[in-house]
Amino acid sequence: MSCFKENRFIRSDYVPGSGGHRRMFARKKGAAVEQRQGDGYVAGEDEIIIQWGGTPHYDSGYHAHYFPATMYGLKQAHAEMNGLGS
Repeated sequence: MSCFKENRFIRSDYVPGSGGHRRMFARKKGAAVEQRQGDGYVAGEDEIIIQWGGTPHYDSGYHAHYFPATMYGLKQAHAEMNGLGS
């Protein structure tokens, strides 16, 4: 069971000198997702995602880290994002 009722940003960290943000967000199953390159897709499951420049409705094309949309997954995602540094 997901700990999020809707698509939402959880965390956004500016990376100094990069001009951009690493973002953590929740994406619900069935969400329409646009892609930087491609036709887009419909999310197949509830997930917590960490991605450079991504949003709940946009896949930036950069590498992403995926976690289950549970409290345990949220804890793992924060630990992962903390480890990525600035």
